Amino acid sequence: MKNKKIKKIAKIKKYLWISFAIILLTSLLGLSQSPNKYYNYLIAKLENYYTNNNTIEFYSTLEKLTEYSIQNSLTENLIKFIRYKLSSNYKNPFINEKIADSLFVLGDLDYSKKTYNEILRYININSKISKSIISRIYYKISQINLLEGSIQDYLKNLSNSAIYEEDIEKKINLKLEYLKDISIYFQTNTNEILKDIRELLYDSQNLSLNRKEKIYINLTEIYDIIGLNQESQKIAKNILTSYNSLDSLLTQYKYIPENQKEILELIINQYPNVDAYYYQKLAEIYYKELNYQKAKELFYVALIKVSTKHEVAYNLAQINYQEKNFYEAKKYIDIAIKQNESPIYFELAGDIYKNIDKKQAIKLYQ
Repeated sequence: MKNKKIKKIAKIKKYLWISFAIILLTSLLGLSQSPNKYYNYLIAKLENYYTNNNTIEFYSTLEKLTEYSIQNSLTENLIKFIRYKLSSNYKNPFINEKIADSLFVLGDLDYSKKTYNEILRYININSKISKSIISRIYYKISQINLLEGSIQDYLKNLSNSAIYEEDIEKKINLKLEYLKDISIYFQTNTNEILKDIRELLYDSQNLSLNRKEKIYINLTEIYDIIGLNQESQKIAKNILTSYNSLDSLLTQYKYIPENQKEILELIINQYPNVDAYYYQKLAEIYYKELNYQKAKELFYVALIKVSTKHEVAYNLAQINYQEKNFYEAKKYIDIAIKQNESPIYFELAGDIYKNIDKKQAIKLYQ
């Protein structure tokens, strides 16, 4: 009886070891026995919507799947799945545009570009609806070219996007974007650029004022690039001030230097989710005006928005040091030094620690 028990225990142990070995082997091979259920659920939904040609639900599910894959380190899995489907049975050009968009977001630029180019082969270029899709796809390909550093291809595809665009406002802005970037990347004839601008302004004369905003923003930037700074400032002061969008305000901030404080106040009050950079810039203005309380408030918001802004932490340390809030100053200078070991930061840290810990102050000065 005792021997039977021993044999049974040995058998159970052997079974447990075999089970453990199988689990270990499958995990090492990436064959996990507990697959990501929600990921698989979304994949199944995606397949179903594609089969039933339900484009709206397909778009929505693909967006969720892409976001979920990025958040849960499943991007490679999704890229492999999409590539397989594109090579086998995903042939709908309208749905495949969204798939190419997803590949772009997932970081697979090569296959994204390949998919966009394949879509162009399927579309009827004589259809008016198709032309706007062709324009959009050429634009997306141009953005990939730009990320890859293929400037010639970028400009060629940007030009193609403008050629196929049917909407006059979009067409003008695409042409202006082309003129702007060709002026940045290559030596250009200013007179030729101005001639093209005059033609585009003529084409835009029948557009309502609210449809010209982006045109004026693009013109402001082009004039600045080709050295006509006074023209840039004229548009910013006399035209863009009639618009209140974030893009217009940011352009005014750039090209009306004497009104920067007022413009930054407008930007932050109307668009509180704006980049931390603008909070920082307004804080610097208040700091120069010796309004430390207001500067401190704005620097703090900038640091909350982007915790790695070591120069903002340094500014907060500086203000608190001047106000003799040494422990508060210490907190911020410690943050700054952790992120950037600048000699200036160590010097301020030494000044702060002199009032808290003299031995540490000496080390910091050293």
